[in-house]
Order: sequence, then structure tokens, then C-alpha cells
Amino acid sequence: MTDTDLEKLKHEANQKLLEYITLLETTNDTLLTTLRQSVSLLSQFAEAVPDPVKFKELLGHLNQIIQAGEQVAATKETLH
Repeated sequence: MTDTDLEKLKHEANQKLLEYITLLETTNDTLLTTLRQSVSLLSQFAEAVPDPVKFKELLGHLNQIIQAGEQVAATKETLH
């Protein structure tokens, strides 16, 4: 293999890696959107559940996960 062939292979590998990262980011964005919608819907039932305190704690934990996902999404432009 020549140096040109190796450079081409490296470039192709880098391109595939970027495509994979982009696919993961898209999947993460979709999951984050779905989680936001789920929390919004579940919040409407907070007073109707048998243990509203525990339910609100659960919603709080889910909101923390959303915040963490939003922080990752906000910094993804600096990653590549």
C-alpha cells in the first residue's frame, strides 16, 4: 500500500466515524424530545397518582436527565 492509499483509508475511516457520531447525536436528540414530551404528559397526572410525592420525585429525576441531555446537546458543536 502506498501512502496515498493509507491516507485515503484514514479519510474514509474518519468519515465513517463522523457519520456514526452524527447518527448517535440524532438518536439522542430524538430520545430527549420523547422524554420531554413524556414528562410533560405525566406531569398532568401528578395529583391523581396514589403517591404524589414519590411521583413528583420521579418527575424531578427525569427533569435532571433532560437537563443533562440538553447540556450534552449544547456542547456537541465543539466536539466535531
